[in-house]
Amino acid sequence: MTVIPEPGTRRELDSSVRPLLEREAELAALRAAVESARNGDGQLVVIEGAAGIGKTRLLSETRSLASQFEVLSSRGGELESDFAFGIVRQLFEGPLVSAGAEVRTELLSGAAGLAGPLFALMPGDSEAPGGETSFAMLHGLYWLAANFALRCPTLLIVDDLHWADEPSLRWLAYLVRRLEGLSLLVVVATRPPEHAQAPASVTELEADPLATVIHPGTLGQESAARLAEMLAGVQPDEDFAGALRDASGGNPLYLAAILDSIARHQIAPTAEHAPRLLELGGEALSRGVALRLSRLSDDAVELVRATAILGDETELALAASLAELDTAAALEAAGSLVHSDLLERENPLAFRHPVVRSAVLENINARGRMRLQRRAAEILLDHGALPEQAATYLVSTLPARDGFVVATLRHAARRSLSQGAPEAAIAYLRRALDESPQTAECREVLAELGIAETQAFAGDNAAEHLSLAMADLDDIARRPDLVLAYVNAVSTRPESTREAFALLEQLSERSLNDRGLHERVEAQLLIASLFDPELYAGARRRWDAVSEEDIADPIETGTLLAAGALEEGRRGVSRDRTVELAGRAFASGVAPGDRLYVVHALWGFLLAGSSEEAITAMNAAIERSRRSGDRLTAAAFQLMGGRIHFDRGELLVAEEALSASEVISFADLPLPFAYRAAYLAELQLFRGEAAEAEALLAKARLDEVLVGHRIHPLFSRGRLYLETGRPEPALADFRAAGEIANSLGTENPAYCPWRSHAAVALHRLGRADEARELAREELELSRRWGAPRAIGVSLRSLGLIEGGATGEQFLREAVEVLAESAARLEHARALIDLGAALRRANSGSEARSYLREGVDLAHQCGASALVVSGNEELAATGAHPRSVMLSGLESLTASERRVAQMAAEEVSNKEIAQALFVTVKTVEMHLSHVYRKLDVESRRQLAGALSAPALKTAATT
Repeated sequence: MTVIPEPGTRRELDSSVRPLLEREAELAALRAAVESARNGDGQLVVIEGAAGIGKTRLLSETRSLASQFEVLSSRGGELESDFAFGIVRQLFEGPLVSAGAEVRTELLSGAAGLAGPLFALMPGDSEAPGGETSFAMLHGLYWLAANFALRCPTLLIVDDLHWADEPSLRWLAYLVRRLEGLSLLVVVATRPPEHAQAPASVTELEADPLATVIHPGTLGQESAARLAEMLAGVQPDEDFAGALRDASGGNPLYLAAILDSIARHQIAPTAEHAPRLLELGGEALSRGVALRLSRLSDDAVELVRATAILGDETELALAASLAELDTAAALEAAGSLVHSDLLERENPLAFRHPVVRSAVLENINARGRMRLQRRAAEILLDHGALPEQAATYLVSTLPARDGFVVATLRHAARRSLSQGAPEAAIAYLRRALDESPQTAECREVLAELGIAETQAFAGDNAAEHLSLAMADLDDIARRPDLVLAYVNAVSTRPESTREAFALLEQLSERSLNDRGLHERVEAQLLIASLFDPELYAGARRRWDAVSEEDIADPIETGTLLAAGALEEGRRGVSRDRTVELAGRAFASGVAPGDRLYVVHALWGFLLAGSSEEAITAMNAAIERSRRSGDRLTAAAFQLMGGRIHFDRGELLVAEEALSASEVISFADLPLPFAYRAAYLAELQLFRGEAAEAEALLAKARLDEVLVGHRIHPLFSRGRLYLETGRPEPALADFRAAGEIANSLGTENPAYCPWRSHAAVALHRLGRADEARELAREELELSRRWGAPRAIGVSLRSLGLIEGGATGEQFLREAVEVLAESAARLEHARALIDLGAALRRANSGSEARSYLREGVDLAHQCGASALVVSGNEELAATGAHPRSVMLSGLESLTASERRVAQMAAEEVSNKEIAQALFVTVKTVEMHLSHVYRKLDVESRRQLAGALSAPALKTAATT
């Protein structure tokens, strides 16, 4: 007998007891991830599939599998994707609030405290304290998650990731690259990336090498029949079951909606009625929701619409306020919504499924939706919500010249920018502009937008908006902040140099009565001229005219002093004076908008050979920039850090600096990309990665940067050509770099040793006299400057060119000079070149000594290509190739030395990891290597081992 379902006979089984069909492989993958995380091997699982395919159910199953884990969960919302760090707040806010004071202090200890401002504000506070830059916030949030996992295994669940805000996605990407060694399982559910608010960010997560991506499949005919029995109480024949599967596409949610329609329309589950199912299809859910809404009371309709606007987990009182219902009416309406299968619970309110919420939103006309979103923003603020929460509802409303909208969006933008979320700030401010605010306020919004775009590395957009903000100014001296911000935005574009320079000159003339401002502008004019040959003569006159009185005030002269340190250093005037200017630049005050330019002072330290001072100043500047929200400046200092560590022969540390997340974002711009390519390519050459170096340099768009910024990329490309047996193009690039350097008064070889390298290229081309003359010219300049690294580089090149006994003497002097410097890589090169020269002179025993020392030092630097060439020379002497030093102090890498020193000072693994921006697992790995190499068993023995003069080697002779 055919059973025809009665209306309302659908059986809604609790998801925890309803059988999970055709998900054996998915459950196995989740079970394996849970076990790995439980054992301290952090995991990322991405569940990707269409709406209704069963992603949320798999998240629920993960909770059950991880029953001993602490669970932190969140869900993206259709209307909340502009709420900066919204997903992150959902994950951590509740657990932090509910934790006792002692536990909360532990969770927010150390670097996790950087994330504190995101959660510490009491509702209603108007401003964020201090402000965290993007990197600091990401780092702090990582350690907050790590602190949870270090207390007990932790599961982070994010449902509907496709609606997540971009700052939260950026943090997830940062987190999953550092899961190693943590009992932390991250499981996210998302629709395919092309349906996400931020497709690239979701794709990046899925592409992570550690990610396990699960794609739940559609259900087959047999499962469709089983669900018909379970949900509708019918036993379909084979044709009807096949039609169920086809009409729903095997999607469990749509299948359930079709079964609901079958019950409402009393369709018999037989072959003759199968065609009717195809008419229902995937729209059954939307039609079902619309039908249920039509049967509800007016109060229930208003409440469910208010809930759809406000989102899941909304308190009943808040939704009632938006729906304009009193408590009794709201309670009754909530009950009927749960009974009608639209809501899962009454307080806090939550929909059965996100698709149900979407269907309710579709049933609100545009005018009604705009009205509700506008009122929702007001009500949220009245109830103490953050401005960013209110702003998410205003972004998608239609413009109405509404002052409340503009004020709320601007407030939200300021807070988002201070918390390291410039993308959200930009979205808010662009929407604020749509309100067509009054002229004065419009100028302010444009200025704020331009500054936010600068922080998001969107220089072209920033320049456009800042230019518009200045358009109606009758006197630029009234808004010098706009002028300086605009100059910052266009400073890397060659075509804008003259315009920026002219603006600065106007502002300089108009600011004579404001000493602080005038000095800021003069510093900017000096910097703008230092890299443009046509303006350089003026820059030199400008700097020579600066008196000691002009730079005596330590309040805001840091930028001028930094520019002076670079100018004096490049010209090779006086090492002592250059170091003094650099030190004073960092000790002096700097206007917030000018901090980026103090990076030039690092060149002063580096050129003079004071790299320790450079590192100290650089680290302090990076930390200060991160805490003040200045991503651009932090990135510039990190980039320069790559150069500093390279010059010291710390290739691994240099690579870490050049690969920092800030630098990668920053390096999308032509100017920083050119410098990053130059520094990283040289590093790659020393590792034998010539093909990678050539590919990287080929991407540098040198025609898009000022001429003066092309020196180092050209020099690096010349080095590439020289190392790969192409002396002619190498010579051309070295000379091109030299011509630019000369046009900018840059004689100091410490800035760019183009002469010595061009001399080597000439020598290889058989032009010995020219080579010798150029090499001697550089050596004279280097000796005049007096920095050991520069002298050693010049001596080494001249030694290679001269050859014979004379060349040997130059190489010996190079080794001697470099041994007293921090330039370990150049020291290693000189040792190997001297060893090779001695080998050719048949001084085998002495040659082997220098070659072994050079190979060991090259290994410590991470210069594998240099190790290979040194070993080839050793083999040519008849000795066995040098084994890599396996023990003793000299076998430690730079990273291992830093970790060992901190551990010896009784710093905990966790504190070391936080200070060095690595994971605890990485620290543990370094320490295990240190213990083995130094033959110690505990931290107590480290201090003595680190100070031991004897070196243990695995040398073979």
